[in-house]
Amino acid sequence: MTSRRNGDFFEYSIVYYLSINRINAEDDSKESVKRLINSFDLVKTTIAERVKLYKLIDRFFNRILKDRKIKSYYLGKDNDGKEGKPEDIYCKLDSDEIIGISCKRNNMSLKHQRPSSLHKFICEKHAKTYTEEYNALNDKWKKELTIYDKWSQIPKDKKDLLYKEFNDLYMNYLTKYVNTKDYYNFLFGIENKIIIHWVPNKNIINIHDYTRQNIPESMTTTMDSNNKLQIEFSNNIKATIRLHNASSSLNGNKLSLKYDTTSKTLNLLFDNYSIS
Repeated sequence: MTSRRNGDFFEYSIVYYLSINRINAEDDSKESVKRLINSFDLVKTTIAERVKLYKLIDRFFNRILKDRKIKSYYLGKDNDGKEGKPEDIYCKLDSDEIIGISCKRNNMSLKHQRPSSLHKFICEKHAKTYTEEYNALNDKWKKELTIYDKWSQIPKDKKDLLYKEFNDLYMNYLTKYVNTKDYYNFLFGIENKIIIHWVPNKNIINIHDYTRQNIPESMTTTMDSNNKLQIEFSNNIKATIRLHNASSSLNGNKLSLKYDTTSKTLNLLFDNYSIS
């Protein structure tokens, strides 16, 4: 399987586990669940591989649920990420608590946001200005790069300058006009959330339990390098957002710029453990 396919298989395996334990999907997710399961009817995995992963998932749920029970579940929608909800599966418990589960396979990037979307966190007056400045910067660089067909052809010094100019714009508006709590929730998702990070070649699941996190009141942002910003929140969580172009091609009117969001400080506030 490809990396993407392998990641989807992880999500499928959790849905399969819930299904055979007679936990039903909610009505608005039933068609999505059916498509997910049907898409893996022909996946070439051995029975041994499936059993290994099933056992890991069973241990995971026994660990996090304790005496609680799952009443139902539903899948995250494609557009949920834009609203700061990057979870793949949401479990409704008998206590009416909802736990969001984000499935990661090898790569622990938490978010893949586009810098152009920052306007959603800014009041209308400044959001319009940000969009105008962003579009002007995009148009300038699209004109500058017309002599290249592919991103890989652009010299490093030119890429560095491009990254710096877009990061300067992003950091300026992030610092002045964005609410800390809203942006933190966008990066890290709902408060009751668990990230499960499957490492297939080691047959382990690393679990990052966010269900007791503290929401920060403020943040500071610095430029770590031309394409990286460091964000430090007042609850001691630090995030690195790395700007890159998500497409090898330079076709189209817009650059395909995205940030990868990672953090090496999750262990400060969240329960972290592994199951094998």
